[in-house]
Amino acid sequence: MSEAFSSALYDAAVMHRRFVPRAHGFSYKVFYGLFDLDELPRLDKALRFFSLGKRNLFSFYPQDHGNGRDTDLRGWAESVLRGCGQSEAPARILLLAHPRMLGFAFNPLSIFYCFDGAGRLTALLYQVTNTFGERHVYPCLVEEGGTPQAVTHETGKLLYVSPFNPARGHYRLKLSQPGEKLFVHIRYHLDGALTLVAGLQGRQAALSDAALLKRFLRFPFMTFKVVAGIHFEALRLWLKKVPLWTRPSAPRAFPSQGLSSVTVHSDTQR
Repeated sequence: MSEAFSSALYDAAVMHRRFVPRAHGFSYKVFYGLFDLDELPRLDKALRFFSLGKRNLFSFYPQDHGNGRDTDLRGWAESVLRGCGQSEAPARILLLAHPRMLGFAFNPLSIFYCFDGAGRLTALLYQVTNTFGERHVYPCLVEEGGTPQAVTHETGKLLYVSPFNPARGHYRLKLSQPGEKLFVHIRYHLDGALTLVAGLQGRQAALSDAALLKRFLRFPFMTFKVVAGIHFEALRLWLKKVPLWTRPSAPRAFPSQGLSSVTVHSDTQR
């Protein structure tokens, strides 16, 4: 009989749609892991096809996330939250991210969901990684009462992600809490115009060796698919003569500072 974990898998569809200066869009299917940070050592022992910090069919390396140095991701996340004014450490932290497959992974966006002892979502850490190996974290504190089913907030863009967009503009993000279904929706505005939307929708599946093997057979080259897809879509945009932007230095503040610029709205279902 397989063990039950609080960590899970999500079969997902990812989409991007650009509106200006040229219309462009694409979508593709992937899967994500939702990893309970405190459960990772247990997963390492219980699963044949998953390892923590060593190569396997699927693996999780803490250095792939956070600041790239600390192996204690929980400690890193707690430090970030303290710097944002949240003194109480989360009781539970879930990370939505691609695991490594055969030793490789690339996560354009990974999300840390932070919960208190009552199971209330209290903070989110959005980690964005570009193809130049630069990372940036956008923190968001959720301060409203109740149990928000969806959280909406806004923040300025600081990290250069694509050569077809500058390292400025404005993000408006809306996402659900992880459950049977999950969604993330991002709207990017530049100079007052809605430039593109991106998002993912996923359905939860139990984490097991059988589930991992099934997804390996379905997505054997997922990491390469994600990276190759980024470059292929860049080629399509270049052929459409979308202007290129020079890459500036990565922002020094890591994570973002100045949370007063972030607006949070909790959409509560009663």
